[in-house]
Amino acid sequence: MKAISGAANYNAGKAQEKEADIYIRDHGLARPSPQHRKVIQRALEERENISIRTRGYDLVDEYMIPHCESVESLTPMLDKLVLYEMKSAGSARKSALKEGWQGLGFTYSSNEDKNWELLGDARYKFVFVDLRSTPSRHLILTKDQWTENARII
Repeated sequence: MKAISGAANYNAGKAQEKEADIYIRDHGLARPSPQHRKVIQRALEERENISIRTRGYDLVDEYMIPHCESVESLTPMLDKLVLYEMKSAGSARKSALKEGWQGLGFTYSSNEDKNWELLGDARYKFVFVDLRSTPSRHLILTKDQWTENARII
């Protein structure tokens, strides 16, 4: 079997990410822009004296996006802010996922761990998206509900 090159693997991951973004937007979550991420980071630093890693999450609740336009707009909403890290299995995956999501080999990065340490389970969650199943499905979990099988990077 021929190995996939780094570039091909990256491109496949980006295509899967876009597919998952479309699915998850229909379920109330959205990917913040780079500017939104900076606002989130600054608001948390100024109000709560914590410095999150902007590359350690993928999504926020969609209703929060308009509040992420400025620190002033976001600050009163910080108690409602939840950051989500998305893990996805694309529709082109060769084999279907098991009901309990076993065997996926999802990674858990130091950026994700740092954000979880700062925000805890109430404000930092993991979204698992299965686009291979019909119908597609997703599950929102806390760190301890899935990391025993994670590959730590």
